[in-house]
Amino acid sequence: MKRIEDKAQRHVAFSRRKRTLLNKARDLSDDCEDEVALIIFSSQGKLSEFSSTSSMLETLEKYEKLKGILPVSSEPVVNDIEDKAFQDYLQLKARAEVLQQNYRNLQGEGLETLRFEELDQLENQLEVTLKQVRSEKTQSMFGDLEQMLREANKTLNKKMEEDNAETALRLSWQVAEQRRQQRMDENKADMALQSSWQAGEQQRQQKIDKDKAEMALQLSWQADEQRRQQQIDKDEAEMALQLSWQADEQRRQQQIDKDEAEMALQLSWQADEQQRQQQIDKDKAEMALQLSWQADEQQRQQQMDGDKAENALQLSWQAGKQQWQQQMDEDKAENALQLSWQAGEQQWQQQINKDKVDIALQLPWQAGEQQRQVSYNHYTNAVQTECFFQALECSPSSRIGNNHLSNTGHMINVTAPAQDLISFFPGWML
Repeated sequence: MKRIEDKAQRHVAFSRRKRTLLNKARDLSDDCEDEVALIIFSSQGKLSEFSSTSSMLETLEKYEKLKGILPVSSEPVVNDIEDKAFQDYLQLKARAEVLQQNYRNLQGEGLETLRFEELDQLENQLEVTLKQVRSEKTQSMFGDLEQMLREANKTLNKKMEEDNAETALRLSWQVAEQRRQQRMDENKADMALQSSWQAGEQQRQQKIDKDKAEMALQLSWQADEQRRQQQIDKDEAEMALQLSWQADEQRRQQQIDKDEAEMALQLSWQADEQQRQQQIDKDKAEMALQLSWQADEQQRQQQMDGDKAENALQLSWQAGKQQWQQQMDEDKAENALQLSWQAGEQQWQQQINKDKVDIALQLPWQAGEQQRQVSYNHYTNAVQTECFFQALECSPSSRIGNNHLSNTGHMINVTAPAQDLISFFPGWML
């Protein structure tokens, strides 16, 4: 076994096991008629004890004599011990009376003697207890409701799987499943919030459990004190009988509360079942509406497909017409290009023939051109702007022009390179 690290859990375990140990000691004493003495000190130093005899001191004295701790003749010591035990008895009796008064106050008795502060404190204790009871009740209801929802979902899923062959029902199931998933997500969010609340509730619960453990310890000690008081005073027996009757009354009240909780849970389940049925009817109506919309959508789609086919045919005809027009334009361009090429071919052939003539004329002239100079006559008033000259295509260095002043004016001799002026024709100047 390992040590419990959590302080609250350790305290709860101590209270539970201490109560079990005291019950076992009491059972051993009652069943076997043995003399049993049990002393327990908690980690806080609180005392818990049980004695099957009327006095714990007698049992302790017998133990000390058997172990040899005290001599047999120790009457003064025994008297001191008895006096101290009597003082402890008086203190315990006063404490028991306080605890009994607190218990009666919790039961709603003897409240007229309490002050305002005491009543306020008692009210706070009752509110804490009531919150704890409501928390346990709510948690139990949530657990049962969640189990019922799981079973209902399993049944519904099984039924939906059997009808899986029908497409319309499958669609309805998917829609319902999505909505259930959304509700489950909302429930999960609520559960997360509930868990957060429960975490704070658990902390408060731990504190309440600690107080309950102390109260249970006090009540357990009170029960032991009552048993000892039964042998001393008959009035204590009547009080124990009254406490037993109150415990039975509490159990009956708990049973009534449990029956009321079950009835409330059943009513809640019936309300949820009606809501689920309404949701199923609503889902069926939505499914019928969706199927009708899908049929209309298919008709519109078919109409759109027909329009698209007509548009495609028209576009195809227009594309064919454009291609035919482009083919005609290309043929025209090819014909124009061919005509242009033929004209260029003719011009090129003419240019070649002219070049051949120029070359034939230029070769004899170039043979003696380097050593000759030629004199030419020009009229004095013949200005270049008064004649029209044009370069020969066969020889760029020669020019031909109309001299309209050939019959008038004075002539002068001009010496020039032969390549500038080649020859003179009547009415023309080269």
